[in-house]
Formats: sequence, C-alpha cells, structure tokens
Amino acid sequence: MLVAGEVATAVILLTATGVFVREVLRELSVPNGFNPNHLLIANLDVKSARYNQPDARIALFNQAVEKVRNLPEVEDADVDSCVPMGCWFGLSFDIDGRPWPSSSARPSSDFYVVGPDYFRTMQIPVVRGRGFSADDNGKRPIVAIVNEEFARRFFPNEDAIGKRIEVRDGNHEQAEIVGMVKNVNNYVGQTHPHLQIYESYLQIPFNAFSSMAVVVRSRGPSAALAPILRRSIRSVDPTQPVEMRTMQDLLNDNFGGDELMVELTGFFGGLALALAGLGIYGVIAYSVTQRTPEIGIRVALGAKRRDVLGLVLREGGVMCGIGCVFGTGVALLLPRLIGGLLSGMAPQGPDAVFVAAVAVSVVSCLATYIPAHRAMNVDPTRALRNE
Repeated sequence: MLVAGEVATAVILLTATGVFVREVLRELSVPNGFNPNHLLIANLDVKSARYNQPDARIALFNQAVEKVRNLPEVEDADVDSCVPMGCWFGLSFDIDGRPWPSSSARPSSDFYVVGPDYFRTMQIPVVRGRGFSADDNGKRPIVAIVNEEFARRFFPNEDAIGKRIEVRDGNHEQAEIVGMVKNVNNYVGQTHPHLQIYESYLQIPFNAFSSMAVVVRSRGPSAALAPILRRSIRSVDPTQPVEMRTMQDLLNDNFGGDELMVELTGFFGGLALALAGLGIYGVIAYSVTQRTPEIGIRVALGAKRRDVLGLVLREGGVMCGIGCVFGTGVALLLPRLIGGLLSGMAPQGPDAVFVAAVAVSVVSCLATYIPAHRAMNVDPTRALRNE
C-alpha cells in the first residue's frame, strides 16, 4: 500500500510539473508585440513642483532623450508613460458619433503617452497609417494611435484611420486616429489583447504619473549602458533620481512565479519518483530474498528463466498498476484545477497525465527488473542447500 501510494503521488506531482512546464513554454511562445532585447528603462521623477508645468516636462523629456540618443552605445531612445511588462494604466474614452447607453457602459483602454520615435525604439510595427512625428506638437490638432484590437472591436467593417476619440480624464480633447500598431502585451503570456490608445507627449504632457520612462535601445548589452545613461540624464538635471531596469528584468519579474512553481513541483515530483522507484526496488528485492528457496525449487522442477522473470515482474507490476490507476484518476483533474487557480492560463488536455504515468511506469519497471534479474539467475542447488 505504501509503495502504491508513492507511485500515485509521483504521478500526481509529475503531472503538476508537466502542466506548469507546458504553461511556461506557451508563455514563452506568445509574441509580446515588441522586441525586448537590448532595452533599458530609466524612470524619471516628475512629481516635483519644478515639473508641474507642461513646458517644463516637455523640456526635460526632450533634453534627456537628446542626450541619450547622442551616446555611441545607443541605437534609439524615447519616452513612455507606462512601459509594457512594468506598468498598466487605463482610462475610459468616447468615440465621436457613438454615444454609450450609460456612463457605466463606457469602455476603458490602456493609455500611453509616448514620444515621436517610441514605436521605432520599441520596434512595435505600425500596420496602418503612420506613427507620431515631431510635427505632432501643441500647435497641431491632437492625434492618436490605436492598436489592432481597438480597431477590430470598434471598427470591424471600416477603417479606423480618420475616426475621432476622446480619452475621459477631464483634460483631453478629441484626437484623430492617424495610425494603427500591433497589439502589445502587458504581461508575459497574455492571450487576450487589451485595447490600447497612444498619444504624443508633445501634445499631451500628461501629469497623472509621478514618473516617466526613457526607453533606450542599446547596440550591445543593455545592463552595461546603465552607468553611462545615468550620467547623461543627470547632466540635464543633477537632482534627478534615476531608477534603471532592463526589459529582461521586467520579463523575469513577470515570469518569476511560474518559474518557482516549475522548480518546486519539479523537485517534489522528482523526489516522489525516486522514492517510488526505491520503494518498489526494496519490496521486490526483499521478496526475492524471502522466496529464494521457492524459486530454487521452481527452477529445479523445470521452470525456465523467463518464467521466473515474469513471476517477479508481475509482483512489481501490480503495485505500479494500482498506484498509476489511482494517481492518474486524481491527476486528470489537475489541468482544470490549476487552470482555475491561475488567471490567463490556457486550457490543457490530458497529455501531461499520460506522460507522467508512462515516466513512473518506466522507473517502476527498471526498479523491478534489477531484483527480477537476480531471481532469474538463482542457482537451484545453492538455494536448496542453504534451505
């Protein structure tokens, strides 16, 4: 019963490991919508009184970006109010000519205030229309860029370019949609894209954030650029605190929980598998030792080696079979159970259960075969003499 319980536990824990591993692999395969390699993020503190006015904020961003762009190690740079994988900010909005039934029915969208070259820096593809330019400033009509999901949901049978929207924060005016970009994920493995609206900080020097980020794409390893980037920004404002993070750091933070679950379930699954193998080996080896005289008599009476081998293997097979049946019964519930506990997890089939059951069966067979092989080679004369 103990050995069968060890086998069942091994099947359950290995199934959980398989479920988490498949989820991690799925998350890794989901495109983020931008290129995360060689990206460094420098957060600028703009909550002080000196940056209360729009002109002061714009001047800080312009000077900081210009300084950074002139560094030989930098490929491109720009400003973002809410960096993907590290920030999430939403506002409700209106569409010109489409009144909502009530204020509660008004939808919300992720909202970003970015620089003219932000999409080029992040390598977010512009699929229709155009991106922002330096001409999109306070002297020109306000423009906006939306993502594919926004256009798909609200303009499924018409072109979103040229339509007018208004972000509802009390300070915005209507903006004309001039471009559409790829969907960008807010977290690793995101399966359902969010609505996304982008506006230019040259037109909307947004003051809802206590910090803005200078996003830098480096030519080499991004972490090596951090000290140089900090000095460049502080040459613009010596009192400016600068918090540095690489995009890889943000991805790792997003990914940390899943990695921990894979490591924990993998460790305990491997431990359970080892205990099941040792348990089966110990029970069968002890049984073979106890039954050596019986095996000797069987061989003396004409039993063949394969008969002895089959006799011992059946004993181990019964224990493994009972454990696998109970373990598989419980493990079949795990994909749905874990999927219900973890939001955003894609549904999984029973593949991990069967792989775990096969792995445990193989280990059990190996653990049984070693003492079975010893029993198969019992010398009947020596066995009977010892008796």
